[in-house]
Amino acid sequence: GIELEFEPEALYAIAKKAISRQTGARGLASIAEEILQPIMFEAPSVVGLEKIIITKQVIEQKAEPKTIFLQDTKDSPEIVSENQ
Repeated sequence: GIELEFEPEALYAIAKKAISRQTGARGLASIAEEILQPIMFEAPSVVGLEKIIITKQVIEQKAEPKTIFLQDTKDSPEIVSENQ
């Protein structure tokens, strides 16, 4: 139930990394798995986590992804915090 988004610059960084490793399409999957593996294990236990955004910095600098948390209100959910 958590949305995952890749910024266009992140996708470009993944492709660039695969080209530099000379691994082709298999390298794309390997790089994506390398980045997403810790997130896949941690995210389900984070209460209120609505969305994870993979940025160029996540790919190139191993930064933390952006996260968006939602809080239910009477009418509709609203963003209550976002890390950058």
